[in-house]
Amino acid sequence: MPNTETFTMDELLREHGSLLYDYCLTELSPADAELAACGALVSAIHHADQPREDEQSRAWLYALARAHRTAQANPASVGSWTRPDSTADPLLAEALMALPGLHREVLDLAVRHHLTHPEIALIFDVGAVEIERLATVAADQLETWVAAVTAARGDGCSELGGQVSETADAPARRRRVRISRHISQCPTCQNAPRTTTAGELLDHLPIMATPATMTGRLAGVEPLAPEEGWRADGFPPQTHALAETLADLPSPALTSNSPPASEDEFRAWERNGDDFWARREDESDPEARLSLRPFLPAIRVSVLIAGAVACVLGAGAGWSALQPERPSPAVPVAAPATITLVPSDVPPNALLDEPPPVPPPSRRPRSPAPSKKRTPMPAPKNSPSKARSQIDPATGGSRADTNSGPQEPPAWPARDPSASSTRRPLPRPAPPTADLTLASLHLGAGRSGRVTLSCTGTCHITSGRGTSGIVVDGDRITVSAPTSTPACDDITESGTATITWSGTSTGDGRTSEGTTRSDGILTLPVSWTIEADKGTWIPTGSVAYAGDHEGRWSNCP
Repeated sequence: MPNTETFTMDELLREHGSLLYDYCLTELSPADAELAACGALVSAIHHADQPREDEQSRAWLYALARAHRTAQANPASVGSWTRPDSTADPLLAEALMALPGLHREVLDLAVRHHLTHPEIALIFDVGAVEIERLATVAADQLETWVAAVTAARGDGCSELGGQVSETADAPARRRRVRISRHISQCPTCQNAPRTTTAGELLDHLPIMATPATMTGRLAGVEPLAPEEGWRADGFPPQTHALAETLADLPSPALTSNSPPASEDEFRAWERNGDDFWARREDESDPEARLSLRPFLPAIRVSVLIAGAVACVLGAGAGWSALQPERPSPAVPVAAPATITLVPSDVPPNALLDEPPPVPPPSRRPRSPAPSKKRTPMPAPKNSPSKARSQIDPATGGSRADTNSGPQEPPAWPARDPSASSTRRPLPRPAPPTADLTLASLHLGAGRSGRVTLSCTGTCHITSGRGTSGIVVDGDRITVSAPTSTPACDDITESGTATITWSGTSTGDGRTSEGTTRSDGILTLPVSWTIEADKGTWIPTGSVAYAGDHEGRWSNCP
């Protein structure tokens, strides 16, 4: 989006007026939402010189709208989720109002207004990872609420069914609180079958059109004052309790199989870490917004485990130091013994720890004569009484070890080269298989989306094509279709994207080795929505009757 310095008020009103008005309408009455949206547009022109990047302009406009919306809020101004052209079930508005305020706001910005997580993080001055966690939790809460109430209307939870069918005498807010409390504690409601996603639910809730009176109100609003402490990145300050909301989210280190801890027990140890949420000096830098806050519980548990292990090792070392030294038992010295070697076919060097000497190439081992036995020679009188015996390599008998001169080393039988074993080659790995993580892609009012290729090895998309105006560029799917058409109802069109992939799988070196290549073709159904342009309103009622709203749209029969 270009920098707002090049935008005029008419261009801002035409491009962003309806979006900002719809965003303010979710928390304010129509009149107050109109004033807040006008204030955001006037502030955008007045503070166009604020330092910021061009790609941050859309988030900057929503930040201005949120600041004006907060200033315009009062107890008598109540927001609404009903839209004249909405095709959503009335249950959706109840489900949205049952969500916590910041959960609902982040989900609305991400799904209906198509802001990315880094853009929403710029508005609230937090990390993009935290916004992604909050949006995921909010979508899960919305889907669970709708699924549980829908099932309770049929053959679902009977207790929830009684609360859903309450009369209108009970206030709507009190009824929503009771329903939400029951769903959070009921396993039947938690496991109710989900038939739709949060994105599909909110696709049926269109953006509110800009009121005709909005242009006349632009002159009567004031821009945000510069002395209100603007951030270093050029964004206005915001009032929110997002840090407390993120702290109350379930830890990503906990799994669904872990028993949930009570609120007091879970939050007790975290109350001492208030300084963790203090603002950093580099918080204004979008690249420095990565935070370790989601991993804080796991880090603290690891520190506790390491401390316990250190205590156990220290106690063991202390106990060992306190024990008296015991004297080592005396080892009896064996008396000298005479060893007599029996002639054998085993080479003498096979009994030694050192490798046998390599015989000269010219010498060949001579086989001992089994039929002729030679008697060992008696030791000389001046030799020790207990002489060391050796095996004669020529005869296989034993002979006395005398100091008459150096002895020739015994010959070692030559090895047969054919007897050496060879390593059997390992088989090649199985060829890779690939699939798309989505069974189908619904773009809604958008015209572009991404797909993800999952593979058992290493795979990539090589080419792609599509029908009905679908263009495949790598992992991005784009549709060439108009955003609106003259009609009374929205039109849903569909086509098919064909994706060609190629990949390899590599052996692990233990059960397989080498590489195996493979490729294939995958198909993905793609659908999108063309919004209905009803045209202009043509009154057909009697002019004499004041307040008559009879009429029809010009593009509707």
